[in-house]
Amino acid sequence: MKRWGLAFVTFLGILFTHTFSSATTWYIKVDGTGDLPTIQAAIQAANTGDTILVGPGTYTWSNQGTGNEFGMLSLPRGTKEQVIVSERGPEMTILDAQFQSRIMFFQGGIPLTIDGFTFRNGVAPINGSFTGGAFAAHLSSPIMRNCIFRNNSAQSGGAYWYGGQGSPLIEDCLFENNSADVGGAVRLINSSLLVTITNCVFRNNISTLSGGVIYNYNVLMHVEYSIFYRNNGSNGGAINMTATYPSTVDHCTFYGNTALSGSSIYVEGGGDLTVTNSILAGGGGAAAFKSQFGILVFSCTNIFGNQGGDWSGAIAGQNGTDGNFSANPLFCDQGGADFTLDVSSPCAPENHPNGDACGLIGALPIGCGSVPTISKTWGGVKDLFSE
Repeated sequence: MKRWGLAFVTFLGILFTHTFSSATTWYIKVDGTGDLPTIQAAIQAANTGDTILVGPGTYTWSNQGTGNEFGMLSLPRGTKEQVIVSERGPEMTILDAQFQSRIMFFQGGIPLTIDGFTFRNGVAPINGSFTGGAFAAHLSSPIMRNCIFRNNSAQSGGAYWYGGQGSPLIEDCLFENNSADVGGAVRLINSSLLVTITNCVFRNNISTLSGGVIYNYNVLMHVEYSIFYRNNGSNGGAINMTATYPSTVDHCTFYGNTALSGSSIYVEGGGDLTVTNSILAGGGGAAAFKSQFGILVFSCTNIFGNQGGDWSGAIAGQNGTDGNFSANPLFCDQGGADFTLDVSSPCAPENHPNGDACGLIGALPIGCGSVPTISKTWGGVKDLFSE
């Protein structure tokens, strides 16, 4: 019995080792001399659990494109679970569609992680309903991490479009200079599962209609520790939410966004929203926030210096309650896009103007200034500790 038990354990060990050592890493080089000639070839060859490791360089429609109507790179239904990761990070690893079409299309329920790329010069295709200039996904839960989205355009979701049930994650990404009619950078539609955006920076994105950065239609969304800077949209300079599931904005900083309605956030056509520990400041063209109707809960939030008003309209009664206030946030260098806080900022921990225990307000911590010092003799210092 003991021998059989030992043999069985040994067999399981061999099986376990074989199962988890069978995953392959496909190395792709821009000159085509890697394990396979293109990223698309690796996507098609990959089995479940494989990694596609992409070397530095600029991968273009000319040297990578397959003529697929959905984009330069395509992961249709039936594609195996995989990780696509750059070797040297987004600054050194660029996916450039050269304005020929979208960069990447993904459809299917398999896990997919994309890490460390710049997506640039993508244009949403006609056959893709003009959605997602750089990336479009449907009925899936892709993880997009440590990526840059730059100079992409579409009618819907200038850089990123997601639709259908799923739980996408966008983490540690930069979106800049993207444009669309709705959702200058991101469009989300129809998911009761949680979509999370965390630790991202959105700057200089434009929509001609709604949501300079994000247009959220009927999606359960959570946005945290992110910066929205100098974006523009007619309805919602940064975020537009329409008929959404209850959504949250936590520890975010909005500055210098402009709109005709809601320079930072516009809740349109109903939707419940909770905003906590955030800064909405320096908006142009309209009040910081506008809502048609819905349950709106703000706490530990600073709304200040917006051209059309701060605590006004549907949230007028929330100023001075639940840790909410209006005061200069004292960024270290807002002109230079440094939104860390001066040590004396009312948004810094323990500096709340009303003494509320809110902790950090905004996306970034203290980054400048110095703790004041008091000149004391040694006897005076001893007296401080004896009090």
